[in-house]
Amino acid sequence: MLFAYWVTAFLSGAGVLVVEMTAPRALAPWFGQAQFVWTNVIGLVLAALAIGSMVGGRLADRRQSPILLASLLLAAATLVAVSAWLPGPVARAVLPARLPLEAAYPFLQRGSFLATLICFVPPVLLLGAVPPFLVRCAATRIEGLGRMSGMLYGAATLGSIAGSFATNDLLYERFGTRGTLLLAAGLIAMAALPLLFAARRARAAGAAAATIPFLLLMLPESRAAPEGAAFGELVAAVDSRYQHLEIRRRDDLGVGARVLAIDEGHDSFQSLTPAEGVLTGGLYYDYVNLLALDSICDGRLRVAILGLGAGTHARQLLALVGPRCRLTISGVELDPGVVALGRAHLDLPTDPRLTIWTDLDARTFVDHSLATFDLILVDCYARQSFVPPHVASREFFSAARSRLARGGTLALNVFGYGAHDPVSEAVAATLATQFDEGVVVASLPRTSNQLVWGRYGAPLRTPATWDSGGWPDELVGLAAKLATPGQWFRRRHRAADRIVRDDDGWFDALQEARLKARAECMLRSGGAPP
Repeated sequence: MLFAYWVTAFLSGAGVLVVEMTAPRALAPWFGQAQFVWTNVIGLVLAALAIGSMVGGRLADRRQSPILLASLLLAAATLVAVSAWLPGPVARAVLPARLPLEAAYPFLQRGSFLATLICFVPPVLLLGAVPPFLVRCAATRIEGLGRMSGMLYGAATLGSIAGSFATNDLLYERFGTRGTLLLAAGLIAMAALPLLFAARRARAAGAAAATIPFLLLMLPESRAAPEGAAFGELVAAVDSRYQHLEIRRRDDLGVGARVLAIDEGHDSFQSLTPAEGVLTGGLYYDYVNLLALDSICDGRLRVAILGLGAGTHARQLLALVGPRCRLTISGVELDPGVVALGRAHLDLPTDPRLTIWTDLDARTFVDHSLATFDLILVDCYARQSFVPPHVASREFFSAARSRLARGGTLALNVFGYGAHDPVSEAVAATLATQFDEGVVVASLPRTSNQLVWGRYGAPLRTPATWDSGGWPDELVGLAAKLATPGQWFRRRHRAADRIVRDDDGWFDALQEARLKARAECMLRSGGAPP
């Protein structure tokens, strides 16, 4: 019987961790994976485990029954299986339809709390009752209680360790989010079987119940990624190792245009492929080509794109800049699922001039690459509009500058509301520490983006000094717009500047405060649904 309790502790511990790690991923298509989503999930799961542990201890003192414990496990498994399909209906009930990203913050924060409470707290509450119940059932005399409880809690912890590694390294990609939750339900149901078999009670019924989650895995929809909250007609949805990905058709961006939306998406997107050609109608992607054309040196251009996405920048550079020089591109994209979707749906080409690095962070690339480049573009984002602090710090910019050839350009795409947006100002001030002549901050017409760039070892060139002769006609027009007085300015380092560093957290807090303020402003002005 002792071995049966050990197996139950191990399997239930694994199931708890799989549920806890998968819950934020299950909520991501509607609420994203922001820090407050993880906080809501972890906080509520820990609260449920604590309450369940107290209730389970009291219940075990009243009734020392392995059969009751098995029933609790089967009930928890049932609720986990239900939670595989529950987040979507709950999210649609608590989120306004077509919620703009800029107004979404309060809805996402409160909605993720409520969705976690409804979808995942009930099964975790039951699972919290398992450890004290197991100890009570296994204890035969007081002298061995400490050893017994240590062994069972150790088994549960080992199960949790196994569940955490399996979830991240194996389950997400093979089974998707729903399938992973169904596997967790199967593990929890299997945890009841040793108790039923040892007690010689309800063996057949328990075995049949334990197989149900695994049978559900055979349904095509159990492994299919759900449709999230992104705008547009759904073309494809995938749960990758890192995040929820969707391809959407967005006619508001040009008839037949397709975009990549990540996690909750809303009206935001990370890559765009128009129905015809490569230009996007004046979005920020198009302006990067101006920097590329200006960076050609001796008929050669070596480009690093940190944050390749599904390859919009690469497609444009190959089509517009490639015919004018010897072009090579190194694209760095953390998520190989994004690259796969880019090839399948967004015309990301297989071209010998393009080398793509996946499962690699931009910071790791600049820290360890031995190559040098004429243009490094940093286009890294998290949570739709957040620049990750580790790719906006002085330390990162110093490492990136060391990868530049003399005369090379380091540029960032920064999302912001106006040229003097506090986030844009922080990025520009930090980047300016790396260049003697400072940086250029250019507000891109008809967008909420700024391009910020500096030049290493050569005079800083500005839109007013570009020689656009011989450039494609469409890009000549964009260059003229950007050269308009007031559209750009030069920013030099000042002693009083507040600089983003690796070892502080104020930059993330600054972006969070900006998002909250923007959402409150839109809600006050009626810019979002009630």
